Amino acid sequence: FDTGASVVVLRRRIAQQLGVDVGNIKDEIKTIVADGRQANAKFVMLESVAVNDVVAYNVGAAVLPDEAAQFGAADGLLGMSFLKQFNFKIDQKNHQLILEKLN
Repeated sequence: FDTGASVVVLRRRIAQQLGVDVGNIKDEIKTIVADGRQANAKFVMLESVAVNDVVAYNVGAAVLPDEAAQFGAADGLLGMSFLKQFNFKIDQKNHQLILEKLN
């Protein structure tokens, strides 16, 4: 979960596990991570992204090489290309992200 990220970010391995044909992605973008370092990524428009029982459609995503773990991306993050489709709040007491679909 990262409101400062303009798109969803996935590591290559995770994108492949989700069925994204990473080898055929032609669009490349430069990303800037939280500490200011740059990383090259592939850009893909995902048909949908589901988190539990909520789904967002036509979600832009940056696919980072697996070496990008050094940037702290872990397996990925939910950026604004997903989050902009919802009203969201964080329930810190119960450690929950609450998503409400926008009409």
